[in-house]
Amino acid sequence: MKAPLFALLLIVSAAWCAQPETFDEFENNTLRLLGARQYTYLAEFWASWAGRWVRHPRIAELTLSTASRLPRLEQRQKVLKAICDPEGDLAARSKVFLEYGQGLLLTGDFDSAAGILSKSREREALFHRGEAVLALGDADRARVYFEAYLGRGDRPGEWATRARLRLAELALGAMRLADARKLLAAAGGDSPDALILACRISEKGGTQEERARALAELKKRFPGHEKTEAYLAQQAGGKKGG
Repeated sequence: MKAPLFALLLIVSAAWCAQPETFDEFENNTLRLLGARQYTYLAEFWASWAGRWVRHPRIAELTLSTASRLPRLEQRQKVLKAICDPEGDLAARSKVFLEYGQGLLLTGDFDSAAGILSKSREREALFHRGEAVLALGDADRARVYFEAYLGRGDRPGEWATRARLRLAELALGAMRLADARKLLAAAGGDSPDALILACRISEKGGTQEERARALAELKKRFPGHEKTEAYLAQQAGGKKGG
């Protein structure tokens, strides 16, 4: 019986609290008092009510904050779904759609993820829409989303790097090797994915020396990494099959 009471307090807090840090402190104290199991019940109770009221970004923000404290993906998704389902102001729920869509990607529900992410106005949603449609086999649409994401302004970071790597992979798949090399150079080579892609590009259109150099760099920079080992195993299997 404690959880509904605390949920009601959360609703009152959400309605009257002007400072986000005050709500965060209240929520953290609630989690400590209730424990994870009761807090999960609280979060679901809160979202079932908040989902009907989302007409303001602050309510959606508080629901995101509540969901983020849940330990398991399926718990977070249940709370986020409660606020995604009702009709209402899409702009107010933009970040919720992004978070829920990312969760759907992680569970492999790519079709639903693409639909939910299309409702988000967040820049990062473009990247994740690209990931969703690429997983569904639509490379052309994926390229449009990745390019649109990068076209929203040059913001260095993980998603921009990954978008350029995805575009480089798509260029390689279309045998546009010059474009693939250019995109790879823009993305940078400080990851196993980038160095593996460099190896793949050199296999398609590089000299034997370039292929050897790319492979040596991968082994040197990321020895024993699971992606490095998987790529080396794939290469070894290909040679045996040949």
